[in-house]
Amino acid sequence: MYQDVKFWVVPLGGGDLSIPRKSTIVEIETSMTQVTIPVSDSILTTLNMETREIASSMCKEFALKSFRDGKITLAQGADFCDMNIYDFISCVSQAGISIIDYSIEEVDRELAQLNGYC
Repeated sequence: MYQDVKFWVVPLGGGDLSIPRKSTIVEIETSMTQVTIPVSDSILTTLNMETREIASSMCKEFALKSFRDGKITLAQGADFCDMNIYDFISCVSQAGISIIDYSIEEVDRELAQLNGYC
C-alpha cells in the first residue's frame, strides 16, 4: 500500500514570520506519520540550498539507503523520490549501489540450470 508523502522545510514557530526564527525544521508527513528534523539556520546558510532542494535530497538519500538495505524496490524508490524508474536506477548506479543483488552461488546455480537446457 502506498501513502502520499509530503516533505517540506518550514521555520520553527510555523509560518508566523513575527516569531524570531532561530532554526528551521524539515518535516516529512504521510497520512499516518509525521517526522520533524530540526535544521539550524547556520547549516542552511552553509549549504546555500533552497529548502525544496534539501527536502528532495533527503528523500533521495533515504530512498537510496532503503533500496540498498533491501527494504524497498526500485519502483518504490522511484515513487518515493517522485521520479521515473530510469532516473532512480541512474541515481542508484551513481551511488555505487548494485541494482542486481546476486551472490556468486546464485549466478553459478542459474548458469548450471541454463546449461542443462542446451
